[in-house]
Amino acid sequence: MRLGWCARGSVVIARIACGVVLAVLLSGCAQQTAVEKTKHALALHDEASALYQAKDCNAALRAYRHIVEQYPAGAEAWYRIGNCHARLKQRDAAVAAYHEALMLSPDYGKAWHNLAYVEAQALVDTLNRMNKQLKEADPARQRVAKLLRQILAVSAAQYPAGDPLPAVPSPRISERH
Repeated sequence: MRLGWCARGSVVIARIACGVVLAVLLSGCAQQTAVEKTKHALALHDEASALYQAKDCNAALRAYRHIVEQYPAGAEAWYRIGNCHARLKQRDAAVAAYHEALMLSPDYGKAWHNLAYVEAQALVDTLNRMNKQLKEADPARQRVAKLLRQILAVSAAQYPAGDPLPAVPSPRISERH
C-alpha cells in the first residue's frame, strides 16, 4: 500500500520523535554512568588511601593498581604505588612507579624527592657492599671514592651555599598525601 505525502510526513516525524526520545534517554544514561564512574573512582581511592594509611602495602598496591588500570592518568596513584614498593624494599618497581607519576606530572616534587631517595639509597647500599668485599688498597675502591668526590663536587656546584644539599641516606620516603 502506498502512502500519500501526508502519511509519509507523519512517519518521518514519528521517526524523528523516536530518535529524539531515544537520544534523551541515552543521554540520561550517559550522565548516570559518569556519576556512577565518579562515585566508583572515589570509593576506590578511599579504600586505597585507608590501606595506605594503615601501612598495608600489599593490599594498598592491589587497590592502587586497580585504580591505574581504570584511570591511568592518576599521578598520585602511581606515586603511592612507588611508595608502597619502596616500603616493601622493591626498588626497581618503586623507581618505575615514580617514573610513571613523573611522566604524568613532571613537576610532581614529592615523586622527584622519593625517586632521588630510592636511587641514592641503592648507591649507598652498593657502596656498603663494596666496602665489605674490597680491601682498602684495591684500585677499584679508590676509583669509586674519586668518582663520589666528583659527584659531590658537581652537586655542591648545583646547590650553592644556602640551598639545601640532599642528604643521603637520612631522608625518609615522603608520606604526605
